[in-house]
Amino acid sequence: MSKRFGFTWALRGVTASFGEGLHLVVGANGSGKTTLLKLVNGMLRPTGGRVRVYGLDPWREYPALHGRIAFSYEGLPLPWWMTGRGFLESVAGMRG
Repeated sequence: MSKRFGFTWALRGVTASFGEGLHLVVGANGSGKTTLLKLVNGMLRPTGGRVRVYGLDPWREYPALHGRIAFSYEGLPLPWWMTGRGFLESVAGMRG
């Protein structure tokens, strides 16, 4: 997949595959991490290529994915009194 903003390529020719479970996307500032996640969760439409999550296009079929995927972006204030696992279990419980 690829994503361009004006004349700037944020991602070009990216191929990735993630299995079930918790994954971290790590990289330098400006490397396209947030753009990748926004493409995967349907907040952005790819300029080229395709994105599939559980076989669905997140841009066109987000309602079918709602409740099956979740994302957390940097800067999100997390409860200081909870462990990471406790927070994820709480969110998962709320989402069924």
